[in-house]
Amino acid sequence: MSWNLEDHILDHAALVSNNLPSYFNLADDKNIHFTFSVDKSQLIINHNCKSQKDIDLVMSKFFEDLKEYEYIFYESQGSKKPKRKMSLDFSHMLFAYHNTDSDSINSKNYEVEPHFHLLIPQKLKNKYGKSSKVGLGYLNLRRMINEVALKHNITFNFNENVSNDTDLITKKQATKFTWFNKRVDDQHFLNAVQSGQVNKYIQEFIKHYKRTENIQYYIKGMTDFKQRLLRQNIDFIYDGKNLKSEDFPLFFNEDQIKSLDTINSGNIKDIKELIKIRENKIARAFIEYNFGFNNVVTKELEQRGNVFKKIDLDFTDVNIDINKKMTSKDSSNEKYKKSLAFNVKEDVTKILKVVKNDKHFLELMQTLGYENIKFKAKNVEGKRERVGFTFINNNENYTVYLNSLDLNYKNLTTSYKNNIDIKTQDIQTELLNYKAKINDYIPLKQKTYNNKIFYTIYKIEPNISLENYYIKKLDNEVEFKHKYKDLTIKDKEKSIIATKSKDTTLLKDDMTEQVKLMLELYTAKGSKLENLSITGSKEFEDETIKQILEKIENMSLQDRYEFLTKLNYSEREIQAINLYYEKLNKSKLIDDIIPKEPKDEDIIDTSDENIEEARKSLLELIEEDDRKKSLKLG
Repeated sequence: MSWNLEDHILDHAALVSNNLPSYFNLADDKNIHFTFSVDKSQLIINHNCKSQKDIDLVMSKFFEDLKEYEYIFYESQGSKKPKRKMSLDFSHMLFAYHNTDSDSINSKNYEVEPHFHLLIPQKLKNKYGKSSKVGLGYLNLRRMINEVALKHNITFNFNENVSNDTDLITKKQATKFTWFNKRVDDQHFLNAVQSGQVNKYIQEFIKHYKRTENIQYYIKGMTDFKQRLLRQNIDFIYDGKNLKSEDFPLFFNEDQIKSLDTINSGNIKDIKELIKIRENKIARAFIEYNFGFNNVVTKELEQRGNVFKKIDLDFTDVNIDINKKMTSKDSSNEKYKKSLAFNVKEDVTKILKVVKNDKHFLELMQTLGYENIKFKAKNVEGKRERVGFTFINNNENYTVYLNSLDLNYKNLTTSYKNNIDIKTQDIQTELLNYKAKINDYIPLKQKTYNNKIFYTIYKIEPNISLENYYIKKLDNEVEFKHKYKDLTIKDKEKSIIATKSKDTTLLKDDMTEQVKLMLELYTAKGSKLENLSITGSKEFEDETIKQILEKIENMSLQDRYEFLTKLNYSEREIQAINLYYEKLNKSKLIDDIIPKEPKDEDIIDTSDENIEEARKSLLELIEEDDRKKSLKLG
């Protein structure tokens, strides 16, 4: 096998900036080869690219900016020394852009995505001849690329959050198969097929596909494998099929079939909604196909009989909002999303699209809820430099540094220059429906995260503990999913429903907890107990009635009388309910009357006719009102 990385990068490049120093040694295995790509569908929608020429124009502008860019970062020198200012640039790297036309080795069977290669010496220097670092996990390099990408409204593959850590591990294993298809020589390929080694590669490859549902990656790999079998005339049987001459399995799941049905329907509104789902590779493939690009997914499906129809898609009212990955300094994606840095960065990124100057920046941020916002500056190498800002939100004081947002002041000034001619109307349109993220931030000092979420949704503090629930706000409902039990409660607009698996039996304590939360949600919505109806098992109804009665147990007799009168209870029913509490020794008497100590004969007797009558009366009254909102057990 003979394959030279540097030659490949240079020979198949559409654009090249080769600044590798004379001391560069290609054989050094500590050199860094970093690649990053962007999908065509993103460029079609967000940049109105309708041809390869349009894509190349966007990529060339990014290429020129990045190759001249200088990224400033600070390296720790220990707790007793100030951080050292360092810089990273491409003055000692090989940087190249590849497209389908240039990269024939990868695009023989299909069109490749626009992608870039970086070849970096082990001992890297910047343009000043000083030592530089790409960072642990290429952190500095990725941040540098992101800063320029932000200006060009591009999100590259390494910064899009579509996979978890497990997926990344399986992808590394699956990559063995794709590398094997393209790089090994003919004899090596034949030996691997005959020895059964390739079966292991395929199994890992299919495992990765089923976990990630990345249909494009899967079809590319299997297409390359099939073409290799054809070229070398090798029969290979997998799952009862000869992959040299027969179709390889697609393993489509229900969601993928539904996506295909939506696209085949030609319904433009539904297709536009589908396109917004970044993880949907079938939708991405159709976008590329619709604008004349040769996508491997649509090509494969058409060969199997699915004929796609091109439609008139106008993307002027569509923009892809891409969920970006977080940097390695964040312990986990979900944790970072709860941080101050994440929420502020989202707001600042939005403002940078329209801001004109420092004063304008402060004014716009103030409208988003950043009260009394002021720039914070400090001396950096003898010069006064703006490094962050302070502000107040919800009576809390905050200080945010730009480097914590993966930004610096140069990003702001660059945006000022880019937006100098922007019109007031365009600014208003951009920010019209934007919901400031700072208002979603939950300070660490808050009692619990879930309590804050509950308050954000219902505008009232919960009276019960929510620490054992995951809370998720969806479009038309709020979901409370128990962390340890098979129990989910959904607050829909006109009903509150509890669900469980068919084979799960709720214990008495579980039923009590379930009803307690459901009633908490009911009252939190501002609904009155007199407008409540119940649907469920007898045990559920009994527990609900019990807790409703307990909710009024601490009322004085006078307050309880007025409350029950509003419920249209008769004098006899009110007396029965009062007797219920008297039997429980929980009644509170009017004024200074103090209940006597309970006697042995005052133990609760559930067979007492009056208590049962009161319970039944309350239940009947609640059930008979057809106008009432529902509390249901599903």
